[in-house]
Amino acid sequence: MLIPLGVARCHRSCIVNLKRVKSLSNYLMTLDTGEVFSIPRGRYQSVKEQFNNLKGISCN
Repeated sequence: MLIPLGVARCHRSCIVNLKRVKSLSNYLMTLDTGEVFSIPRGRYQSVKEQFNNLKGISCN
C-alpha cells in the first residue's frame, strides 16, 4: 500500500509524492515544479482525501 509512504496513484501510469503537490482542484494536480496532471473522476476523491490527510486538512 502506498498511503503510508506519502504517495498516491493519480492516474494509471502515474504515482506522485504528495509532499510535492502544490494544489489539487477540478481534477487537476499541480506539483511544486509546475507540472500538471489530470486525475480521473473515479480516483479524484481518494487522491483528494490522501492529500488533505497529509496536509492535516479536515474533509468534514
